[in-house]
Amino acid sequence: MSSPQTITTLLLLLSLINVSSSATVNSTVSDLLRRPSHGDGEGSLCHQLILPTGYSCSEHIVTTKDGYLLALQRVSSPSLDHLHLRTFPPVLLLHGLFTAGDAWFLNPKDQSLGFLLADRGFDVWVANVRGTRWSHGHVSLSDRSKLLDSLCDGHLDCVDLLGSITGNSLGKNCCFNTSRVEYYLEYEPHPSSVKNLNHLFQMIRKGTFARYDYGMLKNKRVYGSLKPPTFDLGLVPESLPLWMGYGGTDDLADVVDVQRTIRELPCKKELLYLDNYGHVDFLLSVTAKDDVYEHMIDFFSSLGKSSSL
Repeated sequence: MSSPQTITTLLLLLSLINVSSSATVNSTVSDLLRRPSHGDGEGSLCHQLILPTGYSCSEHIVTTKDGYLLALQRVSSPSLDHLHLRTFPPVLLLHGLFTAGDAWFLNPKDQSLGFLLADRGFDVWVANVRGTRWSHGHVSLSDRSKLLDSLCDGHLDCVDLLGSITGNSLGKNCCFNTSRVEYYLEYEPHPSSVKNLNHLFQMIRKGTFARYDYGMLKNKRVYGSLKPPTFDLGLVPESLPLWMGYGGTDDLADVVDVQRTIRELPCKKELLYLDNYGHVDFLLSVTAKDDVYEHMIDFFSSLGKSSSL
């Protein structure tokens, strides 16, 4: 097994779909809840998207401390399966808001990051946060709407790394494959909690990076202070290897905010700036393999190899 120091964790804060004027998303929470839940067997992410391409895929379930049943998929390349090893360390792919683990596999095999990492010998793990259709609900909560409403109740992990929101306001995308929008909409968007959105907008309005603001009285009860505590990026270890990509036309992760984050992070960073890239381009651009993924994969490869598994 790889040591913690050799495990490469990829936490990309990306969204999936920027809807054009000819195909807009008007799904309400109720619309999302009526979509089928894809849990096990033929309805799982493995069976829907991964196995039909010839890649190996196994389903796993993780129970959080507050009882949510999260789905994980492990993906490997058919060209490496017979060798019974992964050349490089594990990579965890974690999606953004209103998307799920399918986001990494919606383009053809030679354009989708999940498949490309597997082909390069990485041990690819795919996360699906609470509330998404690939995950498995809760150990005791059975009412779906109540389950979703409780997702963000003061827990840091409920945010599940807020990273994206579907819509036209994400900026101009240079290379988004609009011809595949109808196909993307077969899988996206996924449900989330209203509190996730509220938390995101709190931080946008206040210009902060902080925990959920309940109001002064509940903040005092929950956090011991009148204001929600901020996330201290200075606590990130200086030794952490970090790769970051950002775009000049991304209206959600805009250049000013990204550069502020870069200044506050104490670790050494390898940066990729693409002036013409919008929010969705990093995930669904037809040229992302050459523009983004090759740089990213080279960075991961430089961190060293792991032992066979």
